[in-house]
Amino acid sequence: AQGYADAFRTDRVQRAALSGRHGAIAVIMTQWGGQFVQKEATPWTLLDGKPALARFADTLSGMERLVDDDATSIGAAIDHGRRMLERIPFLPERRVIDVSGDGMNNQGRLPRFARDDAVAAGIGINALAILSDHATLDRYFRAEVIGGPGAFVVPARDYTDFRDAIRDKLVREIKFIA
Repeated sequence: AQGYADAFRTDRVQRAALSGRHGAIAVIMTQWGGQFVQKEATPWTLLDGKPALARFADTLSGMERLVDDDATSIGAAIDHGRRMLERIPFLPERRVIDVSGDGMNNQGRLPRFARDDAVAAGIGINALAILSDHATLDRYFRAEVIGGPGAFVVPARDYTDFRDAIRDKLVREIKFIA
């Protein structure tokens, strides 16, 4: 979560979040692992100014990373994201699930089926692939995970690259929405 916190503190992400037509974005963070492990780390939060962005970053800074014994259920994570977006307390112009991960699906529903259901519901999916354990994970994410208009994958060589990669991904994602 620290990489996300650092990203939300950058001028680039803050400018992107506040420069759209509404001057705000709504976000929720879920940590996920195996088929039955999706933990809402934050509630839906409206980021409508620098103080809100700073508070959100502070909330993320205090979180520990959820680890689930090498279980990876991308399909369950996408399904959870879709359910959260169906209950969003705002009226978004675009709904997007951001999948960040370091492994391929090894448990539960296949991501392509969850992706197809999300896209059919009007939800886009973008991803950040951490390549430290799987050098071609970005290709897997392109084929099996992302979907919808303008969908993309940002690769990070390892966890040391994550902060910059997630910053760049968030800016690209937000600017597409705005």
